[in-house]
Amino acid sequence: MNTIILGNIIALFGSIVMVMIGFLKKKEQIIIAQCIQCGFIGLANLVLGGISGFVTNCFTILRNCISFKIEFTKKIKILFILIQFLLVILLKQVQWINLLPVLSTSIFTWYMDCKDPIVFKIIVIVTLLMWLVYDLSVLNYVAVFFDTLTTITNTITLYKMKKGAAL
Repeated sequence: MNTIILGNIIALFGSIVMVMIGFLKKKEQIIIAQCIQCGFIGLANLVLGGISGFVTNCFTILRNCISFKIEFTKKIKILFILIQFLLVILLKQVQWINLLPVLSTSIFTWYMDCKDPIVFKIIVIVTLLMWLVYDLSVLNYVAVFFDTLTTITNTITLYKMKKGAAL
């Protein structure tokens, strides 16, 4: 089977999990489902040759698992961000396109406990756009489709939040 087709089939499973996360209410369930999603998306990235996307998804799973055990202080966040960048550099993935997943996950990690829903929504949109560009570069068309839809829905929700309209 063609690696592009295989990678996109695997990404479809991850994207389906991502959509299903929208129906979950408990934080623990969401975090576990996100780990499953990142497992599929990370594997899809690996199949498609997206090494930095694979590394980033693995770090997201690790971050989520550790977040069950300890509070993420600034020092722990910085440590996670530095290790992730270091690993991508050691794997010789320092082209700007390969840094997008790392930068995206680093920004999300830094702001993951943000209390302002508008700022958090902006962070989600910005990081999704980084993933969209990266996914396009590794030919992960399924992820591009879902990144686009998720960006649109988050942008609409942000607009409504800023206007104070009822969702």
